[in-house]
Amino acid sequence: MRNELIQKTEKIKFLGIPVGWKVYLPESVKTYFWGIRIKKKKYTMYELNNTSKSSIGISKAIIPTDEKIFNLKNNELNIAFKLGGGLGDYLIAANFIVLFREYIGYDKIRIDVFGKEDWVSAIFKDSRSINNYYTGGLLLDGNKDYDFIISLTREPIILSAKKNKIYEYSSAAFELMQIYEKEGCRKKEAYSNRPSLDGQLLALSIIEKYKRCSQPDIMHKLGMNEQFSYTLPINLSEEQYLNEIGLGTKNFITIHRGVHEHDSKESVKQWPTAYYNILVEKIKKSFPEITIVQLGFSKERCPLFDNIDVDLIGKTSMEQVKVILKNSALHIDGEGGLVHLRHALQGGKSIVLFGATSPEFYGYSENINLRGTGCSHWCEWLTTTWQAKCSRGFYRPPCMYSLTPDIVFNEVKTLLENENE
Repeated sequence: MRNELIQKTEKIKFLGIPVGWKVYLPESVKTYFWGIRIKKKKYTMYELNNTSKSSIGISKAIIPTDEKIFNLKNNELNIAFKLGGGLGDYLIAANFIVLFREYIGYDKIRIDVFGKEDWVSAIFKDSRSINNYYTGGLLLDGNKDYDFIISLTREPIILSAKKNKIYEYSSAAFELMQIYEKEGCRKKEAYSNRPSLDGQLLALSIIEKYKRCSQPDIMHKLGMNEQFSYTLPINLSEEQYLNEIGLGTKNFITIHRGVHEHDSKESVKQWPTAYYNILVEKIKKSFPEITIVQLGFSKERCPLFDNIDVDLIGKTSMEQVKVILKNSALHIDGEGGLVHLRHALQGGKSIVLFGATSPEFYGYSENINLRGTGCSHWCEWLTTTWQAKCSRGFYRPPCMYSLTPDIVFNEVKTLLENENE
């Protein structure tokens, strides 16, 4: 068992007491009671997300393995991308794949994407750059399925490659494969210990003049930059939906406090709830004509702020969120997926509240990227618990608590006053 790649472990309880475990491996599940294995069932696991080996209890999708499911053809180059991370990671990956496709061409080349259902559908539904998208991950021993398999969260990592076939169908794809292969050797330790060494990758990227939006573009071969390379579709009538929720004729701003569902609910990345309440009160007092809309995944992870006009926490689909973010006069948020989504939609400025992560690395140039003076340096992945607690040991992270409501409100006021002139 020690040498096998464990995908997930799951407790078996009787009357609330753990009596055994299910251990999920790439091609089987083993059931143990009191340390004794009693059953082994063979199957092929497709990961729902590109989660780390240390992630326990993440739900998985189990799909039979059969090339006929994907209708792969021998007379074309079959490429698969296995996406992971949060919504922002997916959006940056989508931008990368568009440029990757343009670089390697379209003739007899198929590109499929595997990832989380809501996100791949919302991002790739109308994309000409891919042939298919699937909800679920990708078979770990995928050599027998696709010719070129790339895992993509931060940087492209080659999972398998049939080099002769890649060279035969696309010399450009072969060139990129060699670049990513070489980078994999250079960063072998970091790639093998993701996400614990993502801070190391981040530091190297900054040294080599990358931002997060261009991080996957090794050696800058594809020319990735802040610009999103295709129009993100909205599969919904914007006017109709805004009218349905009472925002059709209103000037509104959006506000959000939350992080990826697999991260600590009270992540160090998040600005204090009390600060948000003070900020909302100041905005209401100075701009009573502005409607304030709060977005969020759920009330458990995104508590409702005081004095909010429209509460949409846990009430929106991805398509509805896209409509709201695109039409909002201003978005206020911590560094995260909705900021990336608004940028991809070309929705306008956001005020982004940074703490444990780097505004220079993650920030978009059209946004107001704010960070307090309580810490001189970001601490993302400098410790494995960086999101759960302050890396310097403070109960109240100085990076966030030094970014006061007055500082943020002054930026909000400037933007809203300029908009009304």
